[in-house]
Amino acid sequence: MLRPPRLRLQRRYFLLTGLLALAVLLFTLLPVLSRHGLTVPAPGALRLSGVNLRPYTAEQVEGVWVARQGDGTYTALLDWDPVSRRSLWHRAEFLRGPFGLQTYALDGHCAFGSCQGDLCRVELLQTEPDVLYVWPGRPVSGQCPAALRKSATTET
Repeated sequence: MLRPPRLRLQRRYFLLTGLLALAVLLFTLLPVLSRHGLTVPAPGALRLSGVNLRPYTAEQVEGVWVARQGDGTYTALLDWDPVSRRSLWHRAEFLRGPFGLQTYALDGHCAFGSCQGDLCRVELLQTEPDVLYVWPGRPVSGQCPAALRKSATTET
């Protein structure tokens, strides 16, 4: 009785060749992509696609306020009021504390009221006109929760 030839060895070579080709492709394309300004976001980022806010408006996404400034740039602010330690709410062109005693501009600066500092601004990257990456765990400036400040200092 004749047996068909074994293809096990050929499959292994095919799989190994494919993985090797993929590795070579990645190592050659990553430097080219980074030279053209395209970046691969780090883990822990929120990917927000389809973002098309009008200037001077904000939208809350997963504990972060994403606000569009008048010049078209975006700002990401943690949904945390440094005075009351509660969530904020959006009203017209401002973010307000839960009791309305603190009012912040959409860039996070205190506009008026009994603010104890600016809002916690977190890292944001815009890769395409309607795609944003936000890192809620990476504070940039402002009054941030103590646990967030400690984790940011241990990362660097």
